[in-house]
Amino acid sequence: FVFEDFSREARLWLLRAAIYGDRLTKSGIGYSHELDRVVLPVFDEYGVLVFYQLRKISERDLGPKYLAPAVDKATLTYAKSPESSHGQVHGVVVVVEDILSTIRVGEHVHTVCLLGTSLSDAQAAYLSQFDHVLTWLDNDAGGDKGRAHVQRKMQLVSDVTHIRTDLDPKEYSNKDIRKTLCQNYPII
Repeated sequence: FVFEDFSREARLWLLRAAIYGDRLTKSGIGYSHELDRVVLPVFDEYGVLVFYQLRKISERDLGPKYLAPAVDKATLTYAKSPESSHGQVHGVVVVVEDILSTIRVGEHVHTVCLLGTSLSDAQAAYLSQFDHVLTWLDNDAGGDKGRAHVQRKMQLVSDVTHIRTDLDPKEYSNKDIRKTLCQNYPII
């Protein structure tokens, strides 16, 4: 996909999350002109497309925020790790709500996307391999519910720390993402 071929609103939405250039290309994000929605793909560890979301961009679109195929999200675990192991901390994972936040935070530390605020049993099983689980969910009622859910499911097998910020993780610069991670887990 060529970034310039996305609608103006879609380009602005992606730019607010610093998704452009190589980051856009590597993530496989696309755009549907027909639906006027950004296509957010989820690939497994082998590069096979296993899920996608179509994100509403226009306020004129009266439909739901996300459209997605009928797939049991409870069986999906979308994770991203830094391409380089330089500076990577083993045994630590950050849990976020959305695909763009996974892309951004996953450049710094191993990151898992809930695709919402509910932690499935499959995701909990995946997270159980980590000693330290940091949640970085939205600062709203859904995020509060998600933090409590992760805490309940993970507290017996991992240390759980909650990061609370005014903005979604995807809305911060790389410098601020790293600073926030270091403030909440100093060895990152």
